[in-house]
Formats: sequence, structure tokens, C-alpha cells
Amino acid sequence: MTVEKRTTISLEDILAVEYQCPHCNSRYNIPIEKFDRAINQCSNCKEPLVAMEASLHPQDLAFKDFVQTLKNLKNRGIAKIIRLEIVSESEKQPQPPRGQ
Repeated sequence: MTVEKRTTISLEDILAVEYQCPHCNSRYNIPIEKFDRAINQCSNCKEPLVAMEASLHPQDLAFKDFVQTLKNLKNRGIAKIIRLEIVSESEKQPQPPRGQ
């Protein structure tokens, strides 16, 4: 007998985008419906949220497109039939401390 455990979330269940600053660990939750732009700088410590090399890529546009697509899927009712598989807490690998 094979037992398979999967964790999925419906796109309807995604309520907000959360940022966590890698420098001061401040967190920012932005509701999907109010999301209008990517945040590049922590409002607490003023450090960039993304490494300088990564900021050279058009990730802001890609991220904004992702959130806009999520909004469109929800508005059209398609998000009700789509689920994303996510890693469960028990499957996560321990992360080494930053800077090592």
C-alpha cells in the first residue's frame, strides 16, 4: 500500500502577498485586491528587499503581472478550480543561517 500526503491551496485562498525583509525581518502584508506595485525597499530599515543582482531583472513587472493574473482568475471564477501544491512543514529542509 502506498500512502501519499499532499498539501494544496486554492487560488481563492490566497488573500495577500507577504514580504519579509532579509535585513531586519520586518514583514509587510498587502491584500491581493490592493496590490498595485512591488515593494523594493524595506520601509523600516530602508535596505533593498532584493539583492542588487536580482534587481537588474524585470522582476517587478513579472511579480505585478503574477498578482494581476491572480486577480483576473479570481474575478472570472477560474481560481475556484485551480489548486497549487505546496511543500508541507514536515517536508521542508532546514535552511542554513543567512550569510554562511
